[in-house]
Amino acid sequence: MLEIIAVDWGTSSLRAGLLDAAGAVVEQRRSDRGAAALFGGDFAGPLVERLGDWLSRYPDLPIYASGMVGARGGWAEVPYAACPAGIAELTAGLVRVPFGADREVALLPGIKYVGEGTADVMRGEETQILGLPSRSDPGLVVLPGTHSKWVRVEAGRILSFTTFLTGDLFAALRSATVLKATTATEPQQDTAFDRGLEAGLADARLLSRLFSLRARPLLGLMPESETSSFLSGLLIGCEIREAREIFAPSGPVVLVGEGALAGAYQRGLIQAGIEIEPAPRHAAFIGALAVHRRLTGGGAVAGAQAES
Repeated sequence: MLEIIAVDWGTSSLRAGLLDAAGAVVEQRRSDRGAAALFGGDFAGPLVERLGDWLSRYPDLPIYASGMVGARGGWAEVPYAACPAGIAELTAGLVRVPFGADREVALLPGIKYVGEGTADVMRGEETQILGLPSRSDPGLVVLPGTHSKWVRVEAGRILSFTTFLTGDLFAALRSATVLKATTATEPQQDTAFDRGLEAGLADARLLSRLFSLRARPLLGLMPESETSSFLSGLLIGCEIREAREIFAPSGPVVLVGEGALAGAYQRGLIQAGIEIEPAPRHAAFIGALAVHRRLTGGGAVAGAQAES
């Protein structure tokens, strides 16, 4: 029996899943209509466009959406829950928006963290963390992305986290700095990437190393075709080195994600000597189901994060 429609609506894309009572994803959909392209505009229309047949076939299924859909300029701004926060705070903070004549969508809140000399926010990653297996708690969770997150979790609650601008910086350096002349090639996880990782993990000389990536091809010390891969490895290595100083991981870290980017982080974490526990697929969908169960008193989702 189907239980919910879960939507993970990020900055650049939308993923949706039909979940049954066992937490299995029976069917899923994807769209490139990310929240950033819709800010200040219509969110209901693209959801109907992508999920219209689901909506007509399953008129009674509740819909939960997480991510940038609840950001300022999104479908509705959902206030951040404050760290430490877990499923109780996220459930209490959700906001329901009208959807069609007789339906609504529950938007899940993000989380904010304010510490000594730092401030941080997340939207979407907190729901993924709710969907992780309880065996990974307590621990450290790494979520690669345009703005990658390192998150400390204990007893099903997010205690603190740090965001790294790694992906955004990589894109900006390639498109708007002197490095655009030599970084047109798409990065590969190859020997140049590994050399960049090694450099980033070794020391904090990021700014000088960046200009060196312009000089080295000019002087014949590095082929232009390797520059992009070296840059990718350098930035990921710098992130891992800095995060290791902040969090001092003593056991496995949970790596959330799949595809080339997750593979790059896995390679970097291994090179840094950090043990990895891969996260299950569809963690964001499972997290949304956990919130639904909390609201309805339907019992915990097997294996998902839960407060003790």
